[in-house]
Amino acid sequence: AVNVYRQHIVERLLNLACPRCDAVFVNFAGCFALTCSQAGCGAAFCAWCLQDCGGDAHAHVARCEHRMPGDRLFGTMAAFEESNRRRRTRLVSDYLRRTVPAPRREAVLASVAQELADLRVVVELKD
Repeated sequence: AVNVYRQHIVERLLNLACPRCDAVFVNFAGCFALTCSQAGCGAAFCAWCLQDCGGDAHAHVARCEHRMPGDRLFGTMAAFEESNRRRRTRLVSDYLRRTVPAPRREAVLASVAQELADLRVVVELKD
């Protein structure tokens, strides 16, 4: 069972992916209003929170609750990486708390320790 939880964390929570078609992406060019380049998708989504915004993400990006201080639409690679570190920390913490049974949480967290460390994600188990 630990492997099922581990796989979900690595593939669904740590990867950066289009919220509509799940295509993983790695490129960031400075604008936080992203468009999926996967053939047939074209989803517009927010780089701060990865929310699907339909056909245009600019309005959402300008008011996203996860936006860091600074320009409303554009940011640095450092801001992109930090926002995703925070998003990943939030998602993994919530998943462990809400989905993984308490007796298995420590083992699941240990199973993804290297991936979390590589991404500078720190998750503390709390009851």
